[in-house]
Amino acid sequence: WDVGFCTGSVSIEARLQFPDLRVTAFERREEGLRLMHENSRRFGTPGIDIRIGDFLTAPLETCTPPDAVFIGGHGGHLQEMIRRIDEVLLPGGTIVFNSVSETSLAAFLDGVRRVGRQVTQRIRLTVDEHNPIEILKAE
Repeated sequence: WDVGFCTGSVSIEARLQFPDLRVTAFERREEGLRLMHENSRRFGTPGIDIRIGDFLTAPLETCTPPDAVFIGGHGGHLQEMIRRIDEVLLPGGTIVFNSVSETSLAAFLDGVRRVGRQVTQRIRLTVDEHNPIEILKAE
């Protein structure tokens, strides 16, 4: 799953790397639908299951349970998202998150701890001293 897909880049890259991968992508903003369709067509990655609306109220029982989830956007509800994801994530599954602020980093670390997961990989990307991005994997 790609939660908060925005332009679809993570979903599309996943399909490019693994063409048979089943990808479900969630985005709350309506304009995301147009962007995902355009970009998916441009890069030749049809078949992404697109869900528009609030992830916290989406009917997840209609989705294939994930073995991996990427959280790209959380709208200030990161911990609630982590709890909801943890309820449906397949055994041995992973949650990946990219943090662009100390606040979201702390929220992710606390959220995965609360559901009994731990960060097993952490990568920091910096172009300069401004705006580093932390990519975290929790299992």
